[in-house]
Amino acid sequence: MEFDFPLFVFREQQKPHAPSMKSRRLMSGCFSKILASKPLVALSFLVSLCDWSCGVAVLWVALLGLNVYVPFWVVIVTMAIGEMAQTIPIGVPGMLGIYEAAITAALSIFSMPVAIAASAALLSRVVVSLLDLPITGIAAYHYGFKVLDNRRQGMLEMSPPKFAFL
Repeated sequence: MEFDFPLFVFREQQKPHAPSMKSRRLMSGCFSKILASKPLVALSFLVSLCDWSCGVAVLWVALLGLNVYVPFWVVIVTMAIGEMAQTIPIGVPGMLGIYEAAITAALSIFSMPVAIAASAALLSRVVVSLLDLPITGIAAYHYGFKVLDNRRQGMLEMSPPKFAFL
């Protein structure tokens, strides 16, 4: 049996959508201003370290609340695995379940029962979400009104946002 048509059809590879010039200028302006200032680099590092440390503490307290006593280094390694899993671009809306699955798998590697590991992962996600909502809500409220006010006055420029807390 002969085929006159190819069995495999290779489509031409599509080029990814390039960002606009406005967004390029905005991103390069933000990064260059942050990198030009050593205090801003140190501040961004400290804020990131504080956020990660709080996540570790929340998971550790969640495990203690479930009457599971694990060494602190196990929680640190588990959170590192969970954070790495969150950075993988998977097409799941809101990355729901990815963090929990990674934390559950990481804790089960250290011979923790899956039910307890999943409970700790879900409990830590709920606590972190409840703590993040007011902070991000206040920041979005504050920044959103600044943008609306600038648009109303017709002075919206392509410049990086000013940090309100500095």
